[in-house]
Amino acid sequence: MQNYFDIVRKSPLFSDINEEEFKKYFSESDFNVIKAEKGQIILEEGSAPKYIGLVLTGSLMVVRDDYYGNRSITAYLKPPDMFAEVFVLAGVEKLPVSVAAAEKSEVLMIDRDKVTGACGYNRLTYNLLRIVANKNILLSKKIEVTSKKTTRDKIMAYLTLCAKESGSSIFNIPYNRQELANYLGVERSAMSSEISKLRADGIIECERSTFKLLKSVK
Repeated sequence: MQNYFDIVRKSPLFSDINEEEFKKYFSESDFNVIKAEKGQIILEEGSAPKYIGLVLTGSLMVVRDDYYGNRSITAYLKPPDMFAEVFVLAGVEKLPVSVAAAEKSEVLMIDRDKVTGACGYNRLTYNLLRIVANKNILLSKKIEVTSKKTTRDKIMAYLTLCAKESGSSIFNIPYNRQELANYLGVERSAMSSEISKLRADGIIECERSTFKLLKSVK
């Protein structure tokens, strides 16, 4: 582990921790360093987030598959970037993304309990971090949806995200039409028009807050 101290020390995770505490932390804890080949999955979507990862060498990519299986790369990571920390702190049951090696890489996997214990977090602080992490996840989801260029794309981005989270093509959304328009940042009339077109094109079915995805938008 000492071979990686220089790069690990650069991580914001260990900011303001003196050298003595830093070395003590690693001498008293067991850590798992993963050596991954290009394309190897390090964290898989749907698995429980039990570890925070820190890139030691090489580079990684964070990938997300939508409801229809279309894959997008959401981030590239290089030393000493961290990953999965938001999902660990938020306490989500399943990872919504996968992390794979973009090239031959080495990754430090840190148990979530060791991180909170090392920094001396009390329960109140940890609860605050969890709240912040959950808000971060919600904000990221909204950005993913509202960053689409057209009203139609925003609607479908939101609906496919809901379908994937529910694990079904039939699901309920928590908004009425005006609230949904506000969430998407579009005019209600324009949104309603696009929803009608999506229904006419046989892409969705909907009744009030219940939606059903029938096929992907080409």
